[in-house]
Amino acid sequence: MKYLRYLLYIVFGLLTCFLLVGLFVKQVEYSSEVTVNKPAKEAWAVYQDESKMKDWLEGFESIKLTKGEKNEIGSEYLVTINQDGETFEIKEILNSFKEFENVNFDFDNDFMLMNYNIDFLDSEGSTKIKSHSIVQPHGLFMRAMTPLIKGSMIAQEEKHMNDLKKVIESNTTDYFPIEIIEVDTLRRENQ
Repeated sequence: MKYLRYLLYIVFGLLTCFLLVGLFVKQVEYSSEVTVNKPAKEAWAVYQDESKMKDWLEGFESIKLTKGEKNEIGSEYLVTINQDGETFEIKEILNSFKEFENVNFDFDNDFMLMNYNIDFLDSEGSTKIKSHSIVQPHGLFMRAMTPLIKGSMIAQEEKHMNDLKKVIESNTTDYFPIEIIEVDTLRRENQ
């Protein structure tokens, strides 16, 4: 009985420490960065191409505009993810959008609110892509859990960024085709 009582004290102490972490942790932040051997405009176009998102976002199924206009500040999207056979939805709210350079949005679900920022920086034919996440867990339990799972969140972001790099560098889609106008057509129009 004496050992059982000590075991209960230890379990109670660990549980108390775990919950105390939740009282003090309000958010966690992490960043990631990759450099791709493509121009920023093409890297951006691949990133924005919904048909390629499943190739670099693990579990991605779909994204659907639910409010506002596409790429308009304040517009809302519903992102559907399937992980290990379990499907869940995340609400995405667009905070800022600067074509070919930056996008910032909030992801909100039952567990957390995440502010996600991604920058595309052109550098002499290559592109530096930088992401920064600020995660604010919902509820005491999730706030206590977040420091314990921060490493897996960082690993997942690193994987997404490296997979995005592979998709961008292997891209063959021409997002910016140049229209060729015949010289005879131009002459006739100028006469």
